[in-house]
Amino acid sequence: MIRGILSIMPTRTALAIVASILILACSREAKSASHRTVVLELFTSQGCSSCPPADKLLSKLGRESFHGGRIIPLAYHVDYWNHLGWRDPFSSAQWSARQNEYARAIKSAQVYTPQVVIGGRAQMVGSAEAHVRGEIDRQLEQQERGFITIDRVTRNGDALLVDLHARVVAGRANVMVALFENGITTSVASGENAGRELTNDYIVRWESRVKEIGTVEEKATITIPLRKDWNAKHLGVAAFLQDPKSLAIEAADARM
Repeated sequence: MIRGILSIMPTRTALAIVASILILACSREAKSASHRTVVLELFTSQGCSSCPPADKLLSKLGRESFHGGRIIPLAYHVDYWNHLGWRDPFSSAQWSARQNEYARAIKSAQVYTPQVVIGGRAQMVGSAEAHVRGEIDRQLEQQERGFITIDRVTRNGDALLVDLHARVVAGRANVMVALFENGITTSVASGENAGRELTNDYIVRWESRVKEIGTVEEKATITIPLRKDWNAKHLGVAAFLQDPKSLAIEAADARM
């Protein structure tokens, strides 16, 4: 249709229209290239008195808009504080194991709370706002090495069905899917935070490695079992591509 219209227009007018189309296409391509999603993984515990400021920062960052991209916050409540007076109701040995995997991959001798891992590449104290923001900005300037898109999230009885498609530019990557919950307030009765009411967001309730993919685009449907004590209105789903060896996160997406 565009070719037919241009053929009957004066040459100068036709060239102007072509130039406008090319500029628009280039601007869209540049916008797409600059867009990046950065995953923030906070390893935290309700039994740690240093963690509430980091929890609040994670919630704060999750509400903000970022120039050039977006962030996906996730809070992994570890279980190694549970023997010190308060059992974190959201804690899991699986999340402690994930933190240890990062320690090996990033070659950090320290495993602690509150620790934030940004993009699977860098770690720091989760409440150090200036450093956290600086690393977010740095990673938002980098291009993604693939894409992952959540196409649809539907409820099917006591489960969520997540449809997605993804691929990487080069090499291989694990497709990771996480279910998180927002807005839970807990009255802490003992331990280092005894007597405090703590509100936590982006609490990872479930996570799984779905499959490993390569440079050919693939689709998948993931079934996430739901528990009755989870508030369905406050749940969200995150999906990301993670390098099997370095654990660097190459692309991500999320739905609330």
